[in-house]
This record gives sequence, C-alpha cells and structure tokens, in this order.
Amino acid sequence: WAADRRAGLGVRAGRFSKRNRIFLLEDAAYRGLTYEGTEPPSVWSHDPDGQVVILARTFSKTFSPGLKTGWAVLPESLVAPIINLKGNHDFGSNHFAQQLLERVIACGHYDRQIERLKGIYRRKRDVMLGALEEHFGRFEGAVSWTRPKGGLYVWLTLPEGVDTGPDGALFTRSLERGVLYVPGCYAFAAEPGPVPRHHARLTFGVTAEAGLVEGIRRLAAALADSQWERSAPAARRPAAKRAVVSG
Repeated sequence: WAADRRAGLGVRAGRFSKRNRIFLLEDAAYRGLTYEGTEPPSVWSHDPDGQVVILARTFSKTFSPGLKTGWAVLPESLVAPIINLKGNHDFGSNHFAQQLLERVIACGHYDRQIERLKGIYRRKRDVMLGALEEHFGRFEGAVSWTRPKGGLYVWLTLPEGVDTGPDGALFTRSLERGVLYVPGCYAFAAEPGPVPRHHARLTFGVTAEAGLVEGIRRLAAALADSQWERSAPAARRPAAKRAVVSG
C-alpha cells in the first residue's frame, strides 16, 4: 500500500476504536523485502499511542522458512492475554530458533541475508514480469498485472468473463498443464459482495527462473484454450494463432 493509504487506515482505526473497542492487525510478513524506492511506513507507525494496531512480523520470509519464528508489538492491554493464549496453544516458542536468530542479528548476518534475498527476488520478479509481457501481451490489453515493489507476488487481472476460481475452467486447465496459482477470490471478504472472480495471485518466491518462464507460458496457453477465448468478440482476440500446450 502507498504511504497515504497506510496513514489513513491508522487514523480511521483509531477514530472508530474510541467508540467501539477494535484492533487492527498488520500482518507485515514481507516487510524488508523491498526492491524499489523507500519502504513505506508501517500502519503501526501511525498509531502513536500504541493502542489500536497490532504489528505482526516473522523471520520465515526474510531469513529462513524453517524457523517459523516471529514477533509482535501489541497494545499493552493485550500482552498478558496473548501470552497466556499462546502458551496454551503451543507450550512455548522454539528456544533453538530464538538463540540462532539472536546471534545472526547481533553479528549482522541477518541484515546481509536480507540484502542477498532482495537481489535474488528482484531478479526473479523481473523474470516473471518479462514472461508475462512475452506470453500475455498477445491478449492485447485484456490482461493486466502489477509490478510489485516488494514481497513475492504478482497480482494478475483477467477479463471479467474468465473465472479464475477453484471451480473455474482456467484453474482446471492450468492444473492439467502443471501450473498452480492462488485464485484471487480468496483475497476478498464474502460481504458485502459480490466477490470478483477474475483475478489470480502468482508467486515468484520458490520456483527457479526457468520454471517461472515455463509456468507463465503454460498459464497463457491455458487462457488461450479457455471458453473466454472461443466466445470473446473478434476485437478482443489475440492476432496470433492460438497456441495449445499439452502436458
């Protein structure tokens, strides 16, 4: 989110909380993985009294997925009940992971690892964006996508007639080609509705660069083979012949 949207959200949450006790949870799992410009201030930074926003962070994205260790900054009134709830849930955090993280932070290796990951993920983001330009450009503006300045995801927007949901034809055809994406409908609340069903979330985090290019090519082929392609008006169809990829 842009800095002005974050600031506005924090202000509104604080105003509403004065009448009805509510909290705003800021899940900042990918904070630190910024590839362009300056990282925007957190929503938590716009809660000067520390009474509304809960800031949740993790080391699993910026250091090592296997550690599954994180931390949070809470309003003072929530500290004791959250500690009790967590203790009843998992009987305490992993001591080895905490000791390891304390050492890598103290010696500066944590910061060096973040810089290393930023270089890797920036390159993979650019590879995915290049593949989207190459393979989805033939749909002549009917498909668009974001250029993320951080994190591990690209948000894909397809024509409204394409159902990207788990029961949609595109999802089925993508699986047949060995490609998996997260249906965009999972990113929206069920109410007030209706939920958009023509978006998809793509990740460049784990897959190797060659796999990203091949995956985008297969996804474009799945779209070209969809009912939308056959039923779309001629003006919206790609000029090139439809490519069907099997397997």
